[in-house]
Amino acid sequence: MLVEARADEHDHNARAGLSAFDPATGRVRDLAALADKGAGVTFWGVSPDGTTVAFGQFAWGGGDQVTLLRLATGEKRIVQLKNFKNLSEIAWAPDGRSLFGTTGTLLGGQVLHIGLDGTTQLLHMFESQIVGNPRPSPDGRLLLVGATSNAWVLELR
Repeated sequence: MLVEARADEHDHNARAGLSAFDPATGRVRDLAALADKGAGVTFWGVSPDGTTVAFGQFAWGGGDQVTLLRLATGEKRIVQLKNFKNLSEIAWAPDGRSLFGTTGTLLGGQVLHIGLDGTTQLLHMFESQIVGNPRPSPDGRLLLVGATSNAWVLELR
């Protein structure tokens, strides 16, 4: 799978799309548009079983939804976050039944656990810090996140 931004990264009208690349034939097949503009603030992740892509776009005062795309059928489903906005990055939980996300707020960054029904739980608030790049351990017990210039490991229960 290949994700590409189809314009200059400084172009606010840049598009981002999800494409499938077949290395045997060299063919590229468009799967979905991730963003019609603002490709630089797009986030995405592939489910552990490879069947679904979750994606969205950061927006101040918005950024409160994730689109789930089933690769085999092209079916899309919107997951509307409850009580949180400004989602900036996501990662799938190892079991594929939920997501981890990070947000940016005026007070700092938040680490979230997001159910595929939109239920959202705050796992940790990093005051006055920017957080991103959530990465769960394969056993689902730990979550690594970057916070400003540090890395933190959160124990999940």
